[in-house]
Amino acid sequence: MIHIVSTFAKESAPSHSRTSPS
Repeated sequence: MIHIVSTFAKESAPSHSRTSPS
């Protein structure tokens, strides 16, 4: 479930994804 949330947050906030590519 956590993995799904991580993916959703990535799409919702691409800017955050750049800060934490992990």
